[in-house]
Amino acid sequence: MNRPHASRAGERGFTLIEVLVSLALLSIIGAVMGVVFSVGMSAIAAPGASRDRLASASDAIAIQQLLAQDVHRATCIQVPSAGVYGSCATESARTQFDGRCSSSELCIEWPDLATAGQCDMALYELSPVARSIWFGSTEDDTITYLETATVRLASVAAGAWPVGLKITVTSANTHLADPPRLSFELQPLATAPWPTDPVTNAGTSPC
Repeated sequence: MNRPHASRAGERGFTLIEVLVSLALLSIIGAVMGVVFSVGMSAIAAPGASRDRLASASDAIAIQQLLAQDVHRATCIQVPSAGVYGSCATESARTQFDGRCSSSELCIEWPDLATAGQCDMALYELSPVARSIWFGSTEDDTITYLETATVRLASVAAGAWPVGLKITVTSANTHLADPPRLSFELQPLATAPWPTDPVTNAGTSPC
């Protein structure tokens, strides 16, 4: 029958089993720390992934704000693959948007309240998003983004006004996992095409 080992006077240190258990625990902790360090370094060494994600999200919000500004004041909108909604009183179908709007663009027009007889407009290319702003026949500025956008009609009767738009803006940074995406709906504030809209209180105007 084995008798329990009794410590002798002056003995110090760990038993073999205690040493082996300690080494095993240290190995596990070391492996975990190695994985954490590797993941952290990968994130840091990635070519601006966090910065690109933040920039894409910021651009998507900027695009939403520009679209909201333009759609809210619109009296005439061309939706890609859905035609023109609203009207500009002095313009024929061939000269709406001064003939600058292609069928693939989202085009938005509104009256310039500071200049009699003038329409201003914003033309949006969608892939990637680029916004050109025109005051009458003068181009003022163009802004280009890396994001793409899709635009479709909300459920409305054909030719109805105000028309509702469902818009999705998506980052084109393909190296990002799950790129930022922003979906929203917009509708003009004018309840009827110019010049019959009581909000504008106008008699005659080109839009």
